[in-house]
Amino acid sequence: MGTFSRSLLGRSVLVWCSLLPLACSAAGGPRNQITAQDALGGMAGVANSMAGNAGVGGAVGVGAAHGIEAPGATADPPVITPQPGAPMNPGMCSKDQNILFLIDRSGSMQCNPPPTTDSRTCEFLPTTADPTMPTKLQIVEQALSTAFNTLLPTMPGQPPTRAGLAILSTDDKCGSTTMPLVPVTDVSPPFLDQMRTAMNGLVPNGTTPIVNAVTSAYQYFEMNAAMFPGNKHVILVTDGADTCTPQQGIQQLINTTAQTALSMGIQTWVIGAPGSEGARSMLSHLAKSGGTARPGCDVGSTPTTGNCHFDMTMGNFAMSFGSALATILAAVQCGVR
Repeated sequence: MGTFSRSLLGRSVLVWCSLLPLACSAAGGPRNQITAQDALGGMAGVANSMAGNAGVGGAVGVGAAHGIEAPGATADPPVITPQPGAPMNPGMCSKDQNILFLIDRSGSMQCNPPPTTDSRTCEFLPTTADPTMPTKLQIVEQALSTAFNTLLPTMPGQPPTRAGLAILSTDDKCGSTTMPLVPVTDVSPPFLDQMRTAMNGLVPNGTTPIVNAVTSAYQYFEMNAAMFPGNKHVILVTDGADTCTPQQGIQQLINTTAQTALSMGIQTWVIGAPGSEGARSMLSHLAKSGGTARPGCDVGSTPTTGNCHFDMTMGNFAMSFGSALATILAAVQCGVR
């Protein structure tokens, strides 16, 4: 495990495991499970964090049809400038694209979205009120299933696109693993069908360990860096706030971990589904730190404010989510489509 991995586990995971032991009760779970035991090497990082020495200050956000800004890195996909005598890449992209979809499957994802079930009702009674209408998770699955086709190459010589699927949580509690449900692999029609099969088998249940899951996604890319040359993207879809991590751990993710990942070429895209109204500021901060904020966005001054991420909490969720996916994947795919 490299320096990046050790620092992420030490400073991000141990913070909340030490302060919220029940949230880490899954210790001894599956192989690659992030638990307090995994983070024993990070005591010094935790001490520094609690002393206010976490490092870089918090930036934040997400871009819809606007330009994308990236603190400390270039977020806009690079375009090849052919040198004299050099062949031109027909796809106009200079780097491979590696995408890890990170899907919330917490219990509240089994609710129908508003107006069938409002977010407050879903929070207290996370059930499917109308079985004839799709749940939030089903809407996510349907939209992703369609969007996966846009990942296939469209031009000869286009750099490879790879994709994978991870979930939160992995144990119906606060667990997360560094191995995705579907490892990142070169896209092809058969592989995308495997992604769909895995995704459609998800059952909503458990909590929302955003910090654990995002940290695991960063680790996965860092631990397997040789397998994933080019740009890397974590696309988080969640319908709520982190329910496993104390504030220090959340701030560590925003102020340090996401920015460290960005400096290593990993961008973080954030989509807030209905139910995430109370986490708008946190999600906006994460998106901005992850290098995907539109210029001039507001990270929010209260938990319910912030527009730097893709906020899907108002209007028709199915339509807005599909539009958000199209925008993100267009940017990820170097604007070829």
